Amino acid sequence: MKQFFYILLIVTAIGCDHNNSEEKVTVNPLEGTWQCKFLSEGMSETPSSEIAAMSVCFSDDTIIYIQDETPVMKGTFKINETNSPKQLDILYEDGDEKIQIPAIFEINQLTLKLCHPQDEGGNRPTNFEKSKENCLAIFEKVEDTY
Repeated sequence: MKQFFYILLIVTAIGCDHNNSEEKVTVNPLEGTWQCKFLSEGMSETPSSEIAAMSVCFSDDTIIYIQDETPVMKGTFKINETNSPKQLDILYEDGDEKIQIPAIFEINQLTLKLCHPQDEGGNRPTNFEKSKENCLAIFEKVEDTY
C-alpha cells in the first residue's frame, strides 16, 4: 500500500507548474482533485472497492494524498514537460526520511495516467505499460464543488 501512497503523492505533485514570467501565466490542467480509478502495483491490480476512497489534490507546488476524505501525505514536485512522456520528480518526507520518486505522466482531457517504479530507488519508467517493476495509476478529474 505504501507504493500507492507514492503514486498519489506523485499525482498530486503534478498539479502545479509555475511560470515566473509576469507577462505569461500558465494555467495548470492538473489543478484540483483527482479520483483514483485504477491502480496496479507490479502485476497486481488493486480492487475498485479499495481505490474508491483514494484521491489526490493539486495546489500550487504541493501534492496531497487523501484517503477516506482525510489528508494523509504531503509532498512537493517538479515537472519536466520537454520529454516524452512528461516527467515528474516527487519529493516527500515520511518522518525524518526524504523519499524521491521519478515518474512519468500523461493527461488526456479529464484522465491522468501516472507511472513510477514500484521500489524506492528504481528507474523512471519509459512507458505506461503494466509491469512487475512499476506502479501504474489512472485518475479522473473531480468537478470542483466550490
